[in-house]
Amino acid sequence: PRGVSILCYHNVSETRIHAFRLYILSPEKFAGQMRWLCSHGYQAVSMDQLHAYLTRGDPLPEKPVMITFDDAYEDLTTHATPLLAELGLHHVHFINSGKLGRTSDWVDNAPKLPIMSIEAAGNLQERFGDVVDLQAHGKDHLSFEDIDRAATLTEVEHCFEALAPLSNRPINYLAYPYGEYREETPDLMRQLGIRCSFTVDQGLCRPGQDLQLLPRVEVFGHDFPIDFRLKVKYGWSPIATSRAWLKRKYKKAVRVFFRMFGVHIDNE
Repeated sequence: PRGVSILCYHNVSETRIHAFRLYILSPEKFAGQMRWLCSHGYQAVSMDQLHAYLTRGDPLPEKPVMITFDDAYEDLTTHATPLLAELGLHHVHFINSGKLGRTSDWVDNAPKLPIMSIEAAGNLQERFGDVVDLQAHGKDHLSFEDIDRAATLTEVEHCFEALAPLSNRPINYLAYPYGEYREETPDLMRQLGIRCSFTVDQGLCRPGQDLQLLPRVEVFGHDFPIDFRLKVKYGWSPIATSRAWLKRKYKKAVRVFFRMFGVHIDNE
Protein backbone atom coordinates (compact mmCIF):
# COMPACT_ATOMS: atom_id res chain seq x y z
CA PRO A 1 0.00 0.00 0.00
CA ARG A 2 1.05 3.61 -0.46
CA GLY A 3 0.23 4.26 3.18
CA VAL A 4 -2.36 3.60 5.87
CA SER A 5 -5.19 5.92 6.82
CA ILE A 6 -5.70 5.86 10.58
CA LEU A 7 -9.26 6.93 11.30
CA CYS A 8 -9.86 8.75 14.58
CA TYR A 9 -13.37 8.60 16.04
CA HIS A 10 -14.65 9.78 19.38
CA ASN A 11 -18.25 8.78 20.11
CA VAL A 12 -21.01 6.87 18.32
CA SER A 13 -24.32 7.64 19.98
CA GLU A 14 -27.95 8.65 19.66
CA THR A 15 -27.09 11.62 21.88
CA ARG A 16 -27.37 15.02 20.23
CA ILE A 17 -25.40 17.73 22.02
CA HIS A 18 -24.35 20.92 20.24
CA ALA A 19 -20.98 21.12 21.98
CA PHE A 20 -20.13 17.59 20.77
CA ARG A 21 -21.66 17.88 17.30
CA LEU A 22 -18.32 17.30 15.55
CA TYR A 23 -17.39 14.31 17.64
CA ILE A 24 -20.57 12.24 17.79
CA LEU A 25 -21.63 10.09 14.84
CA SER A 26 -25.07 8.57 14.74
CA PRO A 27 -25.08 4.74 14.89
CA GLU A 28 -26.63 4.69 11.40
CA LYS A 29 -23.91 6.87 9.90
CA PHE A 30 -21.13 4.94 11.58
CA ALA A 31 -22.59 1.59 10.48
CA GLY A 32 -22.83 2.87 6.91
CA GLN A 33 -19.16 3.84 6.95
CA MET A 34 -18.04 0.49 8.34
CA ARG A 35 -20.15 -1.47 5.86
CA TRP A 36 -18.73 0.68 3.05
CA LEU A 37 -15.21 -0.26 4.14
CA CYS A 38 -16.08 -3.95 4.04
CA SER A 39 -17.90 -3.80 0.72
CA HIS A 40 -14.94 -2.00 -0.90
CA GLY A 41 -12.31 -4.48 0.24
CA TYR A 42 -10.71 -2.57 3.12
CA GLN A 43 -9.21 -4.59 5.95
CA ALA A 44 -8.70 -3.13 9.41
CA VAL A 45 -5.16 -3.73 10.69
CA SER A 46 -3.91 -3.96 14.27
CA MET A 47 -1.36 -1.78 16.04
CA ASP A 48 1.24 -4.53 15.91
CA GLN A 49 0.66 -5.02 12.17
CA LEU A 50 1.13 -1.29 11.62
CA HIS A 51 4.30 -1.22 13.71
CA ALA A 52 5.77 -4.17 11.81
CA TYR A 53 4.96 -2.46 8.50
CA LEU A 54 6.55 0.82 9.59
CA THR A 55 9.68 -0.68 11.14
CA ARG A 56 10.40 -3.83 9.13
CA GLY A 57 8.42 -3.37 5.96
CA ASP A 58 6.17 -6.35 6.73
CA PRO A 59 3.36 -6.66 4.19
CA LEU A 60 -0.14 -5.36 4.85
CA PRO A 61 -3.40 -6.14 3.08
CA GLU A 62 -3.84 -4.44 -0.29
CA LYS A 63 -6.33 -1.93 1.16
CA PRO A 64 -5.46 -1.41 4.83
CA VAL A 65 -7.16 0.96 7.23
CA MET A 66 -6.92 1.44 10.98
CA ILE A 67 -9.93 2.28 13.18
CA THR A 68 -9.32 4.09 16.47
CA PHE A 69 -11.50 5.68 19.15
CA ASP A 70 -10.41 8.29 21.67
CA ASP A 71 -11.73 8.68 25.25
CA ALA A 72 -13.63 5.37 25.73
CA TYR A 73 -17.17 6.75 25.75
CA GLU A 74 -19.69 4.36 27.26
CA ASP A 75 -21.92 4.42 24.17
CA LEU A 76 -19.17 2.75 22.15
CA THR A 77 -19.85 -0.53 23.97
CA THR A 78 -23.37 -0.46 22.48
CA HIS A 79 -23.06 1.28 19.13
CA ALA A 80 -19.51 0.65 17.88
CA THR A 81 -17.64 -2.36 19.23
CA PRO A 82 -20.50 -4.90 18.75
CA LEU A 83 -20.85 -3.90 15.09
CA LEU A 84 -17.09 -3.97 14.50
CA ALA A 85 -16.87 -7.42 16.07
CA GLU A 86 -19.72 -8.61 13.86
CA LEU A 87 -17.89 -7.31 10.78
CA GLY A 88 -14.52 -8.64 11.95
CA LEU A 89 -12.95 -5.17 11.99
CA HIS A 90 -10.02 -4.72 14.33
CA HIS A 91 -10.10 -1.46 16.30
CA VAL A 92 -8.37 0.36 19.14
CA HIS A 93 -9.79 2.21 22.13
CA PHE A 94 -7.37 4.86 23.41
CA ILE A 95 -8.30 5.20 27.08
CA ASN A 96 -7.72 7.82 29.77
CA SER A 97 -7.11 5.63 32.80
CA GLY A 98 -8.16 8.29 35.31
CA LYS A 99 -11.51 8.90 33.60
CA LEU A 100 -12.84 5.33 33.56
CA GLY A 101 -16.19 5.24 35.32
CA ARG A 102 -16.44 9.04 35.22
CA THR A 103 -17.52 11.58 32.60
CA SER A 104 -16.10 13.88 29.92
CA ASP A 105 -15.41 16.60 32.49
CA TRP A 106 -12.54 18.02 30.43
CA VAL A 107 -15.06 19.65 28.05
CA ASP A 108 -16.11 23.04 29.38
CA ASN A 109 -19.66 24.39 29.16
CA ALA A 110 -21.15 21.11 27.95
CA PRO A 111 -23.14 18.21 29.37
CA LYS A 112 -20.88 15.46 30.66
CA LEU A 113 -20.94 12.21 28.69
CA PRO A 114 -20.36 8.92 30.54
CA ILE A 115 -17.06 7.09 30.10
CA MET A 116 -16.77 3.29 30.23
CA SER A 117 -16.36 1.81 33.69
CA ILE A 118 -13.19 -0.08 34.57
CA GLU A 119 -15.20 -3.30 34.48
CA ALA A 120 -16.69 -2.53 31.05
CA ALA A 121 -13.30 -1.70 29.55
CA GLY A 122 -11.77 -4.82 31.07
CA ASN A 123 -14.54 -7.01 29.65
CA LEU A 124 -14.34 -5.75 26.06
CA GLN A 125 -11.88 -8.37 24.86
CA GLU A 126 -13.71 -11.17 26.67
CA ARG A 127 -17.02 -10.09 25.11
CA PHE A 128 -15.84 -9.30 21.59
CA GLY A 129 -12.56 -11.14 21.08
CA ASP A 130 -9.27 -10.18 19.49
CA VAL A 131 -10.74 -7.48 17.25
CA VAL A 132 -10.58 -5.16 20.31
CA ASP A 133 -7.40 -3.49 21.52
CA LEU A 134 -6.94 -1.14 24.49
CA GLN A 135 -4.15 1.42 24.40
CA ALA A 136 -3.11 4.60 26.22
CA HIS A 137 -4.47 8.15 26.05
CA GLY A 138 -2.92 9.50 29.25
CA LYS A 139 -4.46 9.59 32.71
CA ASP A 140 -6.64 12.71 32.92
CA HIS A 141 -6.99 13.91 29.32
CA LEU A 142 -4.49 16.73 29.81
CA SER A 143 -2.81 18.28 26.78
CA PHE A 144 0.84 17.24 26.68
CA GLU A 145 1.52 20.68 25.22
CA ASP A 146 0.35 22.34 28.45
CA ILE A 147 2.15 20.24 31.06
CA ASP A 148 5.81 19.81 31.94
CA ARG A 149 7.99 16.72 31.67
CA ALA A 150 7.22 15.45 35.18
CA ALA A 151 3.47 15.76 34.68
CA THR A 152 3.70 14.07 31.29
CA LEU A 153 5.57 11.16 32.87
CA THR A 154 2.84 10.83 35.49
CA GLU A 155 0.13 10.89 32.81
CA VAL A 156 1.78 8.17 30.75
CA GLU A 157 3.07 5.89 33.49
CA HIS A 158 -0.22 5.87 35.41
CA CYS A 159 -2.12 5.08 32.23
CA PHE A 160 0.14 2.20 31.21
CA GLU A 161 0.07 0.67 34.70
CA ALA A 162 -3.71 1.00 35.07
CA LEU A 163 -4.56 -0.41 31.64
CA ALA A 164 -2.21 -3.40 31.77
CA PRO A 165 -4.55 -5.58 33.91
CA LEU A 166 -7.50 -4.76 31.64
CA SER A 167 -5.96 -6.03 28.40
CA ASN A 168 -4.70 -9.34 27.07
CA ARG A 169 -2.14 -7.43 24.98
CA PRO A 170 0.78 -5.25 26.10
CA ILE A 171 0.14 -1.50 26.31
CA ASN A 172 2.70 -0.26 23.78
CA TYR A 173 0.95 2.60 21.98
CA LEU A 174 -0.36 6.05 22.87
CA ALA A 175 -2.56 8.73 21.34
CA TYR A 176 -1.83 12.27 22.51
CA PRO A 177 -4.87 13.92 24.15
CA TYR A 178 -6.15 16.60 21.74
CA GLY A 179 -3.35 15.42 19.43
CA GLU A 180 -1.09 17.96 21.17
CA TYR A 181 2.54 17.67 22.26
CA ARG A 182 5.68 19.69 22.94
CA GLU A 183 8.84 19.66 20.87
CA GLU A 184 10.51 17.34 23.39
CA THR A 185 7.53 14.98 23.78
CA PRO A 186 8.49 12.50 21.01
CA ASP A 187 11.93 11.93 22.58
CA LEU A 188 10.31 11.38 25.97
CA MET A 189 7.95 8.78 24.50
CA ARG A 190 10.92 6.99 22.95
CA GLN A 191 12.71 6.97 26.31
CA LEU A 192 9.62 5.39 27.88
CA GLY A 193 9.74 2.58 25.33
CA ILE A 194 6.48 3.47 23.60
CA ARG A 195 6.40 1.89 20.15
CA CYS A 196 4.21 4.49 18.42
CA SER A 197 2.43 7.70 19.40
CA PHE A 198 -0.38 9.27 17.41
CA THR A 199 -1.37 12.85 16.65
CA VAL A 200 -4.42 14.17 14.84
CA ASP A 201 -2.36 15.63 12.03
CA GLN A 202 -3.89 14.59 8.73
CA GLY A 203 -2.25 12.33 6.18
CA LEU A 204 -1.37 8.72 5.48
CA CYS A 205 0.89 6.73 7.78
CA ARG A 206 4.02 5.61 5.94
CA PRO A 207 7.46 4.08 6.66
CA GLY A 208 10.07 6.72 7.40
CA GLN A 209 7.81 8.91 9.53
CA ASP A 210 8.65 9.64 13.17
CA LEU A 211 7.03 6.77 15.07
CA GLN A 212 6.13 9.18 17.88
CA LEU A 213 4.35 11.64 15.56
CA LEU A 214 2.18 9.41 13.40
CA PRO A 215 -0.80 11.03 11.63
CA ARG A 216 -4.48 10.24 12.16
CA VAL A 217 -7.45 11.78 10.41
CA GLU A 218 -10.49 12.69 12.50
CA VAL A 219 -13.90 11.56 11.25
CA PHE A 220 -16.58 14.13 12.10
CA GLY A 221 -20.31 13.93 12.53
CA HIS A 222 -20.92 16.37 9.67
CA ASP A 223 -18.65 14.64 7.15
CA PHE A 224 -20.31 13.83 3.84
CA PRO A 225 -19.81 10.37 2.28
CA ILE A 226 -17.24 11.85 -0.12
CA ASP A 227 -15.29 13.26 2.84
CA PHE A 228 -15.14 9.84 4.48
CA ARG A 229 -14.01 8.12 1.31
CA LEU A 230 -11.28 10.69 0.71
CA LYS A 231 -10.11 10.39 4.30
CA VAL A 232 -9.90 6.61 3.95
CA LYS A 233 -7.97 6.79 0.68
CA TYR A 234 -5.75 9.83 1.20
CA GLY A 235 -5.76 10.54 4.95
CA TRP A 236 -7.59 13.84 4.50
CA SER A 237 -10.46 15.46 2.64
CA PRO A 238 -9.66 18.65 0.70
CA ILE A 239 -13.41 19.24 0.48
CA ALA A 240 -13.92 19.11 4.26
CA THR A 241 -10.80 21.22 4.84
CA SER A 242 -11.95 23.87 2.37
CA ARG A 243 -15.45 23.85 3.84
CA ALA A 244 -14.09 24.44 7.34
CA TRP A 245 -11.84 27.26 6.07
CA LEU A 246 -14.73 28.97 4.31
CA LYS A 247 -16.92 28.62 7.40
CA ARG A 248 -14.27 30.29 9.59
CA LYS A 249 -13.86 33.12 7.05
CA TYR A 250 -17.64 33.64 6.84
CA LYS A 251 -18.01 33.81 10.62
CA LYS A 252 -15.18 36.29 10.88
CA ALA A 253 -16.69 38.47 8.13
CA VAL A 254 -20.04 38.51 9.98
CA ARG A 255 -18.36 39.57 13.22
CA VAL A 256 -16.41 42.35 11.46
CA PHE A 257 -19.53 43.61 9.68
CA PHE A 258 -21.60 43.90 12.85
CA ARG A 259 -18.66 45.40 14.77
CA MET A 260 -18.81 48.35 12.33
CA PHE A 261 -22.21 49.14 13.86
CA GLY A 262 -21.09 48.61 17.43
CA VAL A 263 -22.72 45.18 17.72
CA HIS A 264 -20.82 42.24 19.15
CA ILE A 265 -21.70 38.86 17.64
CA ASP A 266 -20.50 35.65 19.28
CA ASN A 267 -20.87 33.12 16.44
CA GLU A 268 -18.04 30.75 17.33
